[in-house]
Amino acid sequence: MSARSALFVLLLAAMPVTASTADQASPPHTPDPEIRPALALPEAVAHMRAQYLEKLGALQLEFANATNPELAAKLQTQIRLAKLGFEEEFLSYQLARAEATGLLKGQSELKASLEAVRALMHGTEPGAAPVEPQEDNR
Repeated sequence: MSARSALFVLLLAAMPVTASTADQASPPHTPDPEIRPALALPEAVAHMRAQYLEKLGALQLEFANATNPELAAKLQTQIRLAKLGFEEEFLSYQLARAEATGLLKGQSELKASLEAVRALMHGTEPGAAPVEPQEDNR
């Protein structure tokens, strides 16, 4: 057996041992308990989210059970507005926090996002001109 072959065999024999000891050497990742509270939602945001999810769930259930197409369309609009309403509320919260802490960076983007969401809610977004039925000119 050549020296090259012997080294190859030794290397192959050592690989599983190395892999198994490496698995045993590093314990599975456990999150640091001091980091966990920093990841929790602020109470105001958690409350907003809970209200939104409750409202959205009720609307979606009602929509799933709707047999009348007009009611279903109305519910779809309410679901859309509930989603936009949550987004507006959350953006307002972020903007208020930024203003209260004196953070100027990002305030203009938050204000622009708020304007865009409000425009979507009220149907005044750019390019959303009402669609009028076209006359048949035959």
